[in-house]
Amino acid sequence: MRVGTEEKIKTLIKSVLIFVAILAVAAGIIVGGMHFLGISVSIDSILGKKQKHTPVITDMSFRAAREEQEKALKQQYGDDWDKPVVKKSAEPEIKGYQFKKPVLALDSGYSIKDPGMASVRGKREVEYNDRFVEELIPKIEAAGWEVKLVRGEHEYISDKHRAAQANIWEADLLLSIHHDVAPAKFLREETVDGVTTLVNTSGKSFEGFSMYVSKNNKKYRQSLCFAQRLGFRLKPMQHNPAYFHKEHEGMDLLVKEYAIYESDIPLLYQAEIPAVQLKLGVITDAKDESWLNDGVYRDEMAKAIAKTIRAFKQYCQ
Repeated sequence: MRVGTEEKIKTLIKSVLIFVAILAVAAGIIVGGMHFLGISVSIDSILGKKQKHTPVITDMSFRAAREEQEKALKQQYGDDWDKPVVKKSAEPEIKGYQFKKPVLALDSGYSIKDPGMASVRGKREVEYNDRFVEELIPKIEAAGWEVKLVRGEHEYISDKHRAAQANIWEADLLLSIHHDVAPAKFLREETVDGVTTLVNTSGKSFEGFSMYVSKNNKKYRQSLCFAQRLGFRLKPMQHNPAYFHKEHEGMDLLVKEYAIYESDIPLLYQAEIPAVQLKLGVITDAKDESWLNDGVYRDEMAKAIAKTIRAFKQYCQ
């Protein structure tokens, strides 16, 4: 009787093992068929467990801007639009070899001989231009570019010759730094204790940055590309673009969002390289002029310009 029971148990175990084996084979056939048909399944999904997804982190190095602006840039240039032009891993191992740095022809507007208009403080525009250019140079160099100054501190040079100098250097980009004033019809000169200032008589506020490019420049497309990317960086800062040149002076506004105007000054259209004139703010506006005298604010603007120049050849050539 005992022997018969043992035989039954052995038979039962064999039956169970055979059944399990059949199930395993069947499961393998089913999963293989699903993969063949392009259907994927996981144990977690079968058991109803929620899978954890690693979040995608995008590291953008510019200050917070509107979501739609960011989307537009990503759509046009891809997710990596803000990465440096040259990566360390791309450097050759040949000893003694040096990359040829891209060249920025940096122009400081006006001169001591032709100092430009007076501000609300009685300072001439050339003083604002020279101060900012001096602060901008080390940031451009840190971005991997060589800087060549179009005008020396005590030199006078015409717009036509400024463009010619940049052409001779075969620079990669010409950037002219200026500051703005309100429309002339609204300005009145006042002299107090020998200091001449310009007073805005309109009661309106004229403030903000603006840029100028020429459609007659041989590299107009690249010029406009740089201006747009620079405007994208500057707009989220303290004040808005200046639109008053269109309203009161009839200038052709190419890109309203960043106050990019069409201008045919010789500096822009005679340059054979991409060329942009940037007006950082309005020195006849008390609020704007106070921003322009803030060293921290100027530092932020200089950083924004340097970052845009660093990526210029990657996205605007």
